[in-house]
Amino acid sequence: PINNSEKLWSSVDRIAESDFQLKVENMSSNPCFAQFSINYSVSGFDFFTRNFNQKVKNTMYTSASWLDNETPDKERLIRSQQILFDLSEIYARRFRKQLLIDRKKISKGPQIAESINKDIMNDFAEERAAFEKESKGGLLTEVLSKWEEKIKLELADLNEFRFDNTEKIKLEK
Repeated sequence: PINNSEKLWSSVDRIAESDFQLKVENMSSNPCFAQFSINYSVSGFDFFTRNFNQKVKNTMYTSASWLDNETPDKERLIRSQQILFDLSEIYARRFRKQLLIDRKKISKGPQIAESINKDIMNDFAEERAAFEKESKGGLLTEVLSKWEEKIKLELADLNEFRFDNTEKIKLEK
């Protein structure tokens, strides 16, 4: 983590109640919210990099995330936010992969990274909205299980684009 209010996505260190540091009361209309961000740092010299995994970070801002202590659905709401964080990781990995695919264009300037980021974030917003709608805001347990399975498969498929992989990645032609 960059600081105490940022939690880097991890397959092991899952979201816990203590990660929701913004104190709120009586938030019955929106009892749980986690602020996620996919940040990147790319320059023309990154054309030479082995992979872009360390250039794109998927973080949760714990100081901007809340969980109403009075809500009866705490466990399910935390589970729902973890699904969204995992979904965010899929898009971070897609971003890393696309940067690698377009590495030659990066040598001409960072605009390509901005364009990829915009497309990735739009796609993520659409899928996040689909999850929220389908799961009724994270309340339908059977829908959560379906999404967890789907996300697990996609994360495995994009495994070489995880943040902690520093090995050279060979793209299939």
